Amino acid sequence: MAPADNPPSNPVATAGNQAGLLIHAAGQIDEDALLAVLRSAANAVAALPPNKTVEVLIQGPGVKLLVADSSTHAAVDEFLRAGTRLLACTNS
Repeated sequence: MAPADNPPSNPVATAGNQAGLLIHAAGQIDEDALLAVLRSAANAVAALPPNKTVEVLIQGPGVKLLVADSSTHAAVDEFLRAGTRLLACTNS
């Protein structure tokens, strides 16, 4: 915890929000690995207080699993409806 005379530099903390959880999946992830990441995120949502945000960042070739015509579309859609955030690296 930051001392009172040295406030935190984290903009999320200074905005009064509670920091949440970021799950970063990078590299050669296949369908099974992506589904495992999404399950882990869903478990975190269930375990964390409601004011905690859970985000999943996909980086690398696994980004192709996020497109609408992929085999994982239904799972990704369900994940998004659960209120979690899914981020894709724009450099991938």
